[in-house]
Amino acid sequence: MRRLGIILVAMAAAGVGRAATSLYYQDYDTIYERGAFLTRGAGARPTAMGGAFTAVADDASAAAWNPGGLGQIGSLSAVAQYDAIGLGMAASFLSVAMPVGSAVGAVTVQMMSYGTLQYRDGSGAKTGTGSPVDVAASQTWAFRSPSWLGGAGWTGIGVELLQEAEQDALFGLNFGELVPLSPRISMGWTVQHLGGDDDSWMPTTLRLGTAYHGDRLNAAMDLGYGLIDQLMTVGIGGEVRVHPAVVLRLGYRWEGRDQVQEGIRGVSAGAGFKLGDFAVDYAYQPFGDLATSHRISVEYRMPKKAAPAAGPKRKEPSVKVMPALPGLSDEGAAPRPAAKGTAVARPAAAPAAKPVGTVAPAATGTAAAATASPRPDRIPDEPPARTTTAPPTVAPLDSPEWAVSSTPAGDGSSLLPPPDELQTPPEDEGGLLSPRGRTATPDGESQPSFGAPRRGGGP
Repeated sequence: MRRLGIILVAMAAAGVGRAATSLYYQDYDTIYERGAFLTRGAGARPTAMGGAFTAVADDASAAAWNPGGLGQIGSLSAVAQYDAIGLGMAASFLSVAMPVGSAVGAVTVQMMSYGTLQYRDGSGAKTGTGSPVDVAASQTWAFRSPSWLGGAGWTGIGVELLQEAEQDALFGLNFGELVPLSPRISMGWTVQHLGGDDDSWMPTTLRLGTAYHGDRLNAAMDLGYGLIDQLMTVGIGGEVRVHPAVVLRLGYRWEGRDQVQEGIRGVSAGAGFKLGDFAVDYAYQPFGDLATSHRISVEYRMPKKAAPAAGPKRKEPSVKVMPALPGLSDEGAAPRPAAKGTAVARPAAAPAAKPVGTVAPAATGTAAAATASPRPDRIPDEPPARTTTAPPTVAPLDSPEWAVSSTPAGDGSSLLPPPDELQTPPEDEGGLLSPRGRTATPDGESQPSFGAPRRGGGP
């Protein structure tokens, strides 16, 4: 990295020295400045601030102002601009920047259209018409400043290609640095469009700027010097946020040359509107009575991915064991005494359990099997499994011999004895029989009970 820095500094010194030597020893008219449209900058936001953007440079247009400012971009950013200059001329600009590893890369294309022009020969005769277009493209990279540059801020370098109509191509370099001096103050410097050949040079410019970054107000100032035209420029401007989605801007740019045009010149103004991830900016820039520039640019910034918040660790679900009710205990354990001073909830008395083997009285036409359920001595951990039994089977009443049978036991036997083993109860002189004999009816007649087989053909 140190060797690369030394090479870049040597190239810059050689280029600046060569340009200064050419200007000193040759007549100014013999040095042609090409690509003058590159000095107009790019983007409606910087233009509305008077071109004071060297120490701000926080969007994709930074490639045209200060390559080091690209290091501030944390996600995909793009800026597209259209500039209606007037007199049939228009300028377009497109820049896309995105982080790549620890660096930020940007690709920029800038075009200048001069409208429809008439061509003439040396004698002044018309030879035809044309629409010349100048194009400039660059590839720029920004990274953290190396230690020999202070180790703070970001440094950027870009390679530029200029292709003008009916001219040979020129190559140049752009490099610069942006350094935050404090949370509110930043400083930037840059060398732009450094390149040329023997008789023509790109508009090489040195810039130095500073900026203040407030909560609602941003202010900046730039100083510039052109090595080819030997002119100094001063730009000052700012922007104020009047609404979360509305920004107003104002700027002024002074150029060290005689003001030939009449009317308003040097003043610029504009506004910006934020619409979600997009921002639309407008800039108004008059050039006296010559023309008036109206710039419109659209910026897009991809939202940054928010890092997951470090919250408390997720607690595993705990299983709460239900305490035993007072008076009940586990098998083979003594009852658990209640704590002193604790209110004890006494459970309601459970109904008395029927003794094992007791047969409940059967309803008319049915018979019940002998069932019994012992009372549990503790609260089970899980509800008992649900069991299903088949309904009892009843023989038809008109059968010669009928008997009630229940579901067979596991060994195939029935819970009730076979019908031939049932005994007929003795006759009751009172007419009232046991549940297994005859039962008296309200009209004095008796009829057999459903608990015993019927003997004979009638009652």
